[in-house]
Amino acid sequence: TTQSGSTESVTQTQIENLPILGRDFKDLVSLTPGVSTAFGGRVSLNGARGMSTDFNIDGANANSDFFGEERGGTAAPYVFSQAAIREFQVIRSSYSAEYSRGGGGTVNAITKSGTNDLSGEVFYYHRDEDWSDERSVEGIDEFFEPRNADQYGFAAGGPIIRDRLFYFVNGDFQKIEEPANIFDFRTTPQFQALSPEIRNAVVAKLESLTGGSLDQQFRYETRENQDTLLAKIDWNIANNSHFNIRWNGSDFNNFPSENNATLSAQGEEFNTVNSYVAQMDTIFSPSLYNFALAQYSLEERPINALTTSFPMTRITGISTGTVSFGQVDFLPNGTDEEKWEIKDTLSWVAGDHLVKGGFNYLTVDVANLFVRDLSGDFFFDTPAQFLANTPARFEQGFGISPVNSYDFDQWGLFLMDTWRVNNRLTVDYGVRYDAQTMPQPLRNVYETLNGGRYANLDDDFLEDDGNFAPRAGFAYDFSGDGRSVLRGGAGMYFNFIPAILYAQPLQQIGGLFNNYTFNCAQVTCPTYPNLFTEQQLAGVNPSAVLDIAVVSPDLEAQESLRMSLGYEQQVGQSYSFEIEGVYADHTNQQRFVNVNAVPTGIMFGDLVQYTTATSNKPYPDFRDVRMHVSDAEAEYTAVTLGFRKIALGDSKLSWLAHYTWSEAIDQDSNSRSTSTSFSYDPYNSKISEGPADYDTPHRVVASATYELPYGFLVSGIFNWRTGQPYTRNIFYSGG
Repeated sequence: TTQSGSTESVTQTQIENLPILGRDFKDLVSLTPGVSTAFGGRVSLNGARGMSTDFNIDGANANSDFFGEERGGTAAPYVFSQAAIREFQVIRSSYSAEYSRGGGGTVNAITKSGTNDLSGEVFYYHRDEDWSDERSVEGIDEFFEPRNADQYGFAAGGPIIRDRLFYFVNGDFQKIEEPANIFDFRTTPQFQALSPEIRNAVVAKLESLTGGSLDQQFRYETRENQDTLLAKIDWNIANNSHFNIRWNGSDFNNFPSENNATLSAQGEEFNTVNSYVAQMDTIFSPSLYNFALAQYSLEERPINALTTSFPMTRITGISTGTVSFGQVDFLPNGTDEEKWEIKDTLSWVAGDHLVKGGFNYLTVDVANLFVRDLSGDFFFDTPAQFLANTPARFEQGFGISPVNSYDFDQWGLFLMDTWRVNNRLTVDYGVRYDAQTMPQPLRNVYETLNGGRYANLDDDFLEDDGNFAPRAGFAYDFSGDGRSVLRGGAGMYFNFIPAILYAQPLQQIGGLFNNYTFNCAQVTCPTYPNLFTEQQLAGVNPSAVLDIAVVSPDLEAQESLRMSLGYEQQVGQSYSFEIEGVYADHTNQQRFVNVNAVPTGIMFGDLVQYTTATSNKPYPDFRDVRMHVSDAEAEYTAVTLGFRKIALGDSKLSWLAHYTWSEAIDQDSNSRSTSTSFSYDPYNSKISEGPADYDTPHRVVASATYELPYGFLVSGIFNWRTGQPYTRNIFYSGG
């Protein structure tokens, strides 16, 4: 009754008993109103991008600050086992200044601890291949039949020294295999229309390159294996102090890493996470207590190329589109993200006031390997070009260092007061300050190019500071007994810029690595599958097309203004209903735009057509100059109706249901593109304004549990929503 914001808590009983496919506790986030799936499978809260959702485990940062998502990413099934989580909260609207980030919302989870009672669980889930329906489609053979899938694990906790020292351990293991069925270009009309001699020659050459039957390129086994471990020690040092330390490790192996690709154009993904968190709670007096936390984590995400014997080979004219074989142009790649975090919160009770103040500091070291086209990329417009080893276009990357290493810091301060004005009214108010340092290029290799025209490219990496976030909220208990509560508030929130946005500009401006495009009608390209040497590249470099990525000097953190007003009413002893309205205004959202584009004078309604095929452009020595800017905006409006029943007395049934109407409008739904612009106009973000990709106008979520005799429970989840929008594109051939 004193909480000003809107928080949906998921209890241990729900976590343990509600059905979750794959045992990822975060799937229960979907039971929260205002949640949708954003770009890349990320969690969107309150109409914000997926990168605006803040994840915390035991109060420690659980985000990938490089990729702008939860730690472990969206490919790995989970980093923490369902069996290790005691409870978690989805905070849609909190007006506590203690929380940083979370422009969309915050997900907090607490891991289990040992107690004086020895307890534990073991689990084993098996999906047998024989339990699946037989495939009766003509032409489908035994290879495409389902495979077995297994997930198993344990959790145990208890005392080491009663009342003083406790342990908790957990392991969760998943092994899944499935067949891959890739489209075989040999069945297409385009390929069949070729002469038998050309068809046979193309197949023979591809089989020689891949080292086996071409059939192997279209059917192969996939796997998704995950091992997750956790160990935790809790120590009651004294009656007024408690200490715990936790280690969590996760090892994910995914093959293949790329969707719908031939076997030779595949990669194998690994994702290893290790985090160590130590916490200390100290009660200095009945009115003064402190919480301190320290964390070290290392996340490693390498993706290895399956083929290294021949370069990326793209052939047009043998299928409905382009067919690719060979080493993927962006593999190998990988990112190591090493992180240190410290935070401290001091709380002081002074009469009717609870005053909190604190700080957090996070430093991140990044080692990013991304060397596009290092092994070459050949484009053949016809099968005849492929057979003659004469590409139409060729791309190759060069550089002095394959690994781009840099670091950055994030830090924040806050001060807030929770004032119990009387037994009916509680007010929260406070302010938070956040700042982020920016990595700097080693040098500007284009500084003297074209008479010093690009001398300022390395001056645009400016520190993002000045992020003051005032917040205020209230809760009013009409009757003073907690049965009728009106709550609401408003506040500012900032989201740090994902470090991936700086990776390519740092790499290219610093001269560490760049890739070049050659039109083989204008320059003599290497004979396939040979590559240019450095000396050869120097001789043809003026004929190459060079694209670079840069950052805007005005690039800054996304800013969100969020406000809410809600009413909750208890009915009888077991029932309650609630209604809440939420509004969020998101500004300074990042876009990736080509600032070297020049208008052609051709219009499609309100849309301007641009080109870089002119010398009259801002950066004449480059083709595309893709700049990270922060000028996009978004808006979210929602109304939620909620109903719940709790099991009291002889009742065995508890349930929860929500209906949400919402509207999410934005100008660019992509969270952190580093290669593609999703805007219609690089100079006018408003022309792209419309329903966000994750806009979900109507959504119903519900869950229920029913207690059966002898300790059995029946539970279920219901989730219904309207479809999400799609965007129609306009393609112009230039005719």
